[in-house]
Amino acid sequence: MFTTEIARSGELTLFIEGKAVHSKYDPVAEANTFLKKQCYKNSPHIFILIGPGLGYLKSSIIKVYPKVKILSLHLDKQIFKYANKIGHNWIYGDNKDLGSELSHLIPDFLLSETVILKWFPCTENFPARTKYIETRIQQFFLERKGSIFTTGYFGRKWIRNAYYNFIKTRQLVKIDNIDLPVLIAASGPSLRDAIDIIRDYRDKFILAALPSSLAALNDADIRPDFIFHTDPGFWANEHLKHLQDTAVPIIMPLTSSFKSNLENPVIFINQGSFLENMLLGDTFLQVPSHGTVAGTAYLFLRKITNSPVVYLGLDFCFNDVLEHVKPHSFDILNNLNQNRFLGYLHILFEKHKIYTGSANNSNTTSAFSTYSGWFNNESRLSNAFRFNPTEIITNGLISIDSKQLIILLNRNFQIGKTKKFTKLTDINFNKTTFNKILNYIILLLDNFRLEIPTMNSEQILNFFTNSNLLTEVFQYTAYSDILKLTHYYRNDINKSIKLLEEIYSKTHFFIEDLLIRSKYE
Repeated sequence: MFTTEIARSGELTLFIEGKAVHSKYDPVAEANTFLKKQCYKNSPHIFILIGPGLGYLKSSIIKVYPKVKILSLHLDKQIFKYANKIGHNWIYGDNKDLGSELSHLIPDFLLSETVILKWFPCTENFPARTKYIETRIQQFFLERKGSIFTTGYFGRKWIRNAYYNFIKTRQLVKIDNIDLPVLIAASGPSLRDAIDIIRDYRDKFILAALPSSLAALNDADIRPDFIFHTDPGFWANEHLKHLQDTAVPIIMPLTSSFKSNLENPVIFINQGSFLENMLLGDTFLQVPSHGTVAGTAYLFLRKITNSPVVYLGLDFCFNDVLEHVKPHSFDILNNLNQNRFLGYLHILFEKHKIYTGSANNSNTTSAFSTYSGWFNNESRLSNAFRFNPTEIITNGLISIDSKQLIILLNRNFQIGKTKKFTKLTDINFNKTTFNKILNYIILLLDNFRLEIPTMNSEQILNFFTNSNLLTEVFQYTAYSDILKLTHYYRNDINKSIKLLEEIYSKTHFFIEDLLIRSKYE
């Protein structure tokens, strides 16, 4: 129950269950005083306000930092009717995904210059909603941290993979629709519990495999209908060695690891980058980039089917000392490392202890926690299930056991076609197309270099916070330098100019090298 009154200063004030959310005397002065007590080394660029009440703090922030962006996370729809509408607003219960709102507002360049503030007189009245929001914000920053590490490590490889996948993929397939339920095989130890059901009811569903499950499926003589393949690195190709059937389509973005001797047809995913839009256009489904192949699989499937999606082996934790189902591609590492003094199980035990930080008290890891966090958001997932789940909670996935899975599979689903067309690609045409884009990037780089000596702090900020093809390429080729630039662009313009020159040089050299290599492909 909330009420409003007029404060002595003439502004509206708010009470929840009789407790004042803003000053009864002067809510504007109260907000100004609160902001003055916050000590910032540099002026923040983005404020996230949790439970701003009627929003007096927003007005105070705008007066002190007129160019700042504000995202207000409101805790109640009724209170929002009376609130200040300045800036971006998200309301609890309005079905907008908070993670998406944060992603759209906060570029990587400004992650370190984002401030989170709570208006405690409001948030203390909504503890559950506040906890929900804080959990979602934490998940966003964990995902961004993982993405930053991945971009820094794999950025250049992504462009190389995109080049080779685009010019050398021979057979393309496009999925039309799926009417049957889809079972997604992940590589957790519990996948073994589903093997018999997969065999016995194989004609009742479409089986999608994540690459790390292929060794176990192949061992059980089970053929998937298609593979989701998103990783850009070495082990992605090692997993694919267990794919015996060259007719099974592989669903993948251009940036996935390239395997030169892979004969399987490919279904490309357009993840919405400038480079992918230029190469793929709207020919293939656009699915946003995701930090996990399991998440990408769900987002892709929801573009083509409303049928149930059931995850198998999605454990997010160890089972005793086992991290993955047996057999698995990683087994070779443990087999090679064992000897008379270091047994196989001891290797697994030590790995468990290192990854979880405990020998006995924990079965999950920080990576697993970030991974599972995305599936813990009910608003992101629909008609999605998790077979025989572990103790790691995922509220977005409905738990389902063997009996319930069999009942689901025995429903009368319509059997439809899953392929729309198949075609062969023209390698020479694709190479010419990609090389034209590379030459266009070189032109953009040369124009950018002319601007570097005259750039000031505001121009640097505007350039790296407004997405375009060149900033995207910079992220792939010189991401660590961009992150360094975040700390210097306002305080040391000379060092900033030097970093911009380094970013230019590294990117120019990489693109030129790729063009030279293409002549010999």
